[in-house]
Amino acid sequence: MVTDIQCPEAVNLPETRMASSCVGRIEYEGYAQAMAIPPSRQRGRMTYRALLDGTEIERRVAEFVCHAASASEISKEATAAGFEVQARPDLVTMIRGVT
Repeated sequence: MVTDIQCPEAVNLPETRMASSCVGRIEYEGYAQAMAIPPSRQRGRMTYRALLDGTEIERRVAEFVCHAASASEISKEATAAGFEVQARPDLVTMIRGVT
């Protein structure tokens, strides 16, 4: 099993434009924001906008909550559960022997 460490700690991140593209007269934009929920959760918000000639014609917002967990925390729990673990700060590989 491989775990990608995307949220090692809960932090506040201001809304930031992460992508934009134009198709004809319509411009599409994507924004990301994160808000820490102490002690170890984080709320993410993704906002997607479509603008026609500079006027917003569509907006969609998606929110999610994730649990913050570092590679060392995941490694400790996986080892206790019987997995062989190889870890980097951004990735944990867990292998359980087949019997």
